[in-house]
Amino acid sequence: NAESFMYYEQNRSKSLPHQLINNHFVNLQSTYFIDSKNKVDFILNHGYNNLQEYEEKYFSPGIDMYLNASTLFVRHQWKPNSKVQILSGVQSSIQFNTNGPEAEEVILLDSRQQDIGMYSSLSVPIKKMFFNATLRLDNRNVSSAPFSANYTNLNGSLGLRRNWKGKNLNHDISLHLSSGSRAPHTTELLSDGVHHGTNRYELGDTALRSERFFQLDLNYDFSNEHLSFVLNPFITYANNFIQIAKKDSVIDNMDLWKYEQMDAAIIYGLEARLHYHPHFAHFLHFETGYSQSYGETAFNILTDKEFLYFMPQSRLRSNVRFDLSKSKKFGFASVLFQHFYFFKQDRFGPLESFTDDYHLLQLAFSMRFNHKWPLELSFGVRNALNSEYINHLSRLKSLGLTEPGRSFYINAKWNIKGKIK
Repeated sequence: NAESFMYYEQNRSKSLPHQLINNHFVNLQSTYFIDSKNKVDFILNHGYNNLQEYEEKYFSPGIDMYLNASTLFVRHQWKPNSKVQILSGVQSSIQFNTNGPEAEEVILLDSRQQDIGMYSSLSVPIKKMFFNATLRLDNRNVSSAPFSANYTNLNGSLGLRRNWKGKNLNHDISLHLSSGSRAPHTTELLSDGVHHGTNRYELGDTALRSERFFQLDLNYDFSNEHLSFVLNPFITYANNFIQIAKKDSVIDNMDLWKYEQMDAAIIYGLEARLHYHPHFAHFLHFETGYSQSYGETAFNILTDKEFLYFMPQSRLRSNVRFDLSKSKKFGFASVLFQHFYFFKQDRFGPLESFTDDYHLLQLAFSMRFNHKWPLELSFGVRNALNSEYINHLSRLKSLGLTEPGRSFYINAKWNIKGKIK
């Protein structure tokens, strides 16, 4: 139960079980301007992660997993004139998942995943509208000792946008129709073991195919000098949709969760945002936003409709921010009051459970010291009311483990500027 995972006294001494995590990341980025109409961006990065979990012995890890991943991204931007823009690029990545030789357990088999993709997009005005078209080709190769597969996908999108000025309002409306795809990840294909971070047994499926998506979305924005409002409804049809679902089985005293594929699913919802910034009270900003997403099986007349697993709760966010005087050499720069309301989730997967609604209140303050090298200090409190809640997407929900309570933070940012002669 949840009580067995909670500690009310903390110290720095080692205990069992415990985890050691090492992360290292390096990034190189450069931009080459060929001429006034052409530029090329280069991005190269590499990440290294090692997770060791000691369960019964201090000197012999039960789990010892290594991840090495490298990514190369090249993008060319061409503007033949002030109205037309063509973006083209190539992206490639390779990652290796390996297990240490002394590991007693293997959750994910040793494997290699290699991706390469290329795309091109065109943006051009047509009469009073803007037209955008994109085409992308991707290939993924996944290989391990017992398994190897290739996944190739071709996708595209078409979009129209128009903006115009009314008597007191500015309007901006856009409509996009797009396709997308996602090849299965190595964890979805090759998992076969206890995931101690979620306290469940996860099982992959090497027969999974690439997911295919078709989406229609509308974005409408109107604004004036005091107010702006954005509405964005969308609907997505998914073919071969992959999800991890709970099964009515137990392996190694853990609930079984299996990656599985359904023929068709529909995901739909909307986002709405409102920003009020009166010029007669220039220091005041009021923002609110609402988002919801629903997911369910589609077009299956032989069985009853089912809701998808791990769909987020609908959320209402409200911010009130006061921007204070920035002319002072030292003083408060802003004060922020933020409120979240997460609605109850009663549309859940077959073996999921209901999630209650809850409120969160957060406060943030920032101070500024204006000098040659400005110093910014920010501090605040998260979950100020110390609410006890569990998010529907929490992987520890089945254990009854609540999310963190009230916490405080402080942050310092020193902006050092200078020229290298």
